Amino acid sequence: MKPSTFEQQFQQMMTTYLIAELAALIIALLVFFGLSYLAMRYAIRDGIREALKMDRRLMTQGRADTSHLPDMRAD
Repeated sequence: MKPSTFEQQFQQMMTTYLIAELAALIIALLVFFGLSYLAMRYAIRDGIREALKMDRRLMTQGRADTSHLPDMRAD
C-alpha cells in the first residue's frame, strides 16, 4: 500500500522538526560545556593565585618569626 500525500508530508515535517530539535540540543550542549570549561578554568586559576598569595604571606610571617636567629643557609 502506497502512503498518502498527507502521510508523506507529515513524515517530512516530523523529520524536519527532529533535525531542528537535535541541532538546537547540540548547540545548547556546546554552549553549556564551553561556559563550564571557562568557569572551571578561571576558578582554578583564581585558586592557584590565592594559594600563592597565602604561601607568600606565610613565608613573610615565617621570616619575621626567625629574624632573631643567625643565618643558617649554606654558602
